[in-house]
Amino acid sequence: MEVTLMTNNKFDAQLVQQFLSEYQDRGMLKWQGFYLSDHTSKLKQMAQQQKTQEQQQHLPQMTTAAIVQVIQQAYQKNLPVQIDLAQRDVEGYISAPICGQIRGYYVDQLVVGSQNYLINLQDIYAIQIAAS
Repeated sequence: MEVTLMTNNKFDAQLVQQFLSEYQDRGMLKWQGFYLSDHTSKLKQMAQQQKTQEQQQHLPQMTTAAIVQVIQQAYQKNLPVQIDLAQRDVEGYISAPICGQIRGYYVDQLVVGSQNYLINLQDIYAIQIAAS
């Protein structure tokens, strides 16, 4: 193909037709290299969260008496706890454990952590004293 420069003064219809007949658009291939670094890091973060969620497992199930004993010990000694709930999300995954100090209680609910989670005692699958 012979290269001819076009100027604003001249319009070569034959050159335009030649270009249109020989040019092959790469379609989506040209767009695949345009992911932003923020986008790729967010995709990696989402994949890691998904993997963690899929691997989440319950602690061994505890009796009500054992749960109450750990709650009393943690509350009296002001120790942080890790609470494993007997709930799953809409996708069937086990929810992440709730960690924090027991701040108090209200009727049959515990107030846990700095964000003051209210947790029903019936929803506790297992509880343990967390490593400080």
